Amino acid sequence: MAAVCDISEFVDWLPEYVQGHRLSGPEARYQRYCQADGRDSGTELDAYGCADAANILYTIGLLPREPRVRRQWIEVLQEFQRAEDGVFVNPTHSDEHTTAHLTAALELFDARPLHALHFMAPCKTREGIAQFLDALNWRSPWEQSHRGAGVGAAFLITEAVGNEWFDWYFGWLNEQVDPETGFWRRGMIDRDDLFPHLAGSFHYHFNYVAARRAIPYPERVIDASLELMLASGLFHREGELGFADIDGVFCIHRALRQCGHRHGDCMAALRRTLAAAVELVTDRVYRESRVFDDIHNTFGAVCCLAELQQALPGELRTPRPLRQVLDRRPFI
Repeated sequence: MAAVCDISEFVDWLPEYVQGHRLSGPEARYQRYCQADGRDSGTELDAYGCADAANILYTIGLLPREPRVRRQWIEVLQEFQRAEDGVFVNPTHSDEHTTAHLTAALELFDARPLHALHFMAPCKTREGIAQFLDALNWRSPWEQSHRGAGVGAAFLITEAVGNEWFDWYFGWLNEQVDPETGFWRRGMIDRDDLFPHLAGSFHYHFNYVAARRAIPYPERVIDASLELMLASGLFHREGELGFADIDGVFCIHRALRQCGHRHGDCMAALRRTLAAAVELVTDRVYRESRVFDDIHNTFGAVCCLAELQQALPGELRTPRPLRQVLDRRPFI
């Protein structure tokens, strides 16, 4: 039987961490960073600070339940949206990413954007979504997936389109996936820099999972993702835990659920990630670093832990089961 890792101390500390990013005024007002040095934005009221405070609290089962407080959260999140075009605004991410991320945060409160997503309207036709996806810069797959997946996630959460639209959307993606790696886009895969394709594909994969569609070439996704895991058990950046790691863990775990390919190799790899993740989040020096100061990156780490707890039943102990936001709605 595998050893049990206990991160109860870390999870019990997270409310204090989140509270440290809170601004004065209504409870729902948060900054992204506390350490202002060299930060371009996010040390004042910030869309990602607010959304990721909600995401973390949901994951650890402490999202506010009182109607008055929930209404404050909804109002603060909705205030980031422009009425004229429906865009949720933040200078650090694309319009599609910020809009999907804030729409997803609102869904945690059973709420939706105050205004229609007018700027996404051209994507509502078969020709429109095909043209939009085709025009993305697939040589920059990680960043551009924020846009391609953002439209799909926002439409899925708001129910702005029906099943036929998702047939078009996933049909286009299925036609364009690379059959050797299971990543996007066919003919544009850089084998010498493969990780951005994994990270980009992760964003489409959570839309597949949320829409109950089959991830294409799951066996190849597993092979390529295992190849990209570093010796430390982490992905892409040695010594840090964040979005790169939820990307890799999610791709392996959800593809494994679908096909069972290389089950033993997958479980061994995920245990390496778990060991590395636990070592980091239980290190108080690491938790005081600038990496952890970013509540958006911290949410990526917490989301990774939630996925690992599902993937490795009984091997990660927390005060209460971690909730995976991606099982409620797409987009992080």
